[in-house]
Amino acid sequence: MDSQRLLALAVLLCVTAGFSFAAMAAPKAGSQVTIVGCPKAGTIPTCVMLKAADGTNYNISSASPKPVADDVVIRLTGKVTDKYSICIQGYVLDDIKWTATRQKCPKS
Repeated sequence: MDSQRLLALAVLLCVTAGFSFAAMAAPKAGSQVTIVGCPKAGTIPTCVMLKAADGTNYNISSASPKPVADDVVIRLTGKVTDKYSICIQGYVLDDIKWTATRQKCPKS
């Protein structure tokens, strides 16, 4: 096999592996997630988002009470839904329970 074909095959394998990993990483509706992180304001002022360690964004706007954005790190559990939200970002969570930690969020 010549070098161009090998390069094309390598690129194809990398792209395929990347798409497969992304498909596997997407959370399924009904699954329970636990996330530790800093709540952030969404693109709409009433929206609150939380990014998991793997980079997945979750919409935690239905949390009651809502955690304060950019305050302290929280530990949160919630159920992934297939609902849509006016926030138009992140996977929407329901049945959210969270607790604040003593760790301050880093300054952005």
